[in-house]
Amino acid sequence: MLKLLESGKVLRVNAGFSMINYTELTLTFTNPNATQTLKTTADGVTLGGVDVDSLKAGEYVEYIIETGLLDAVGTWSVTLTYTNDTTSPVESFIGDCASFSVGSVTCN
Repeated sequence: MLKLLESGKVLRVNAGFSMINYTELTLTFTNPNATQTLKTTADGVTLGGVDVDSLKAGEYVEYIIETGLLDAVGTWSVTLTYTNDTTSPVESFIGDCASFSVGSVTCN
C-alpha cells in the first residue's frame, strides 16, 4: 500500500496492447475527493521497455510518483490514455480504470 505523501516509488499501469507508436501517454489520477491530476510524458510517464512479471514490454507505462501527488488518504484511481497523432484519424485509446489505496502514515 502506498502512504500519504510518499514519493519516488514506481507505479506501473498496464494497457494490454502495444503502445510502441505513441506520441503522448497520459495518466489521469483521481483522488478520493474526485480531484483529477494529469501526468504526461513531459511529466515523466514512460513506456515500459522490458517485461516485468506479467507486464509485457511496450504494453505498460511507468511513472515515478512525485512529491505532493499522494495528498489524500483513501481509494484513488488512475486511467491511462494512449495517443498517436501521426495517424489519420488520430488514435486515442483510453484504458480501464485501476484503483489503489493510499494509507495514513500512522499505525492504528
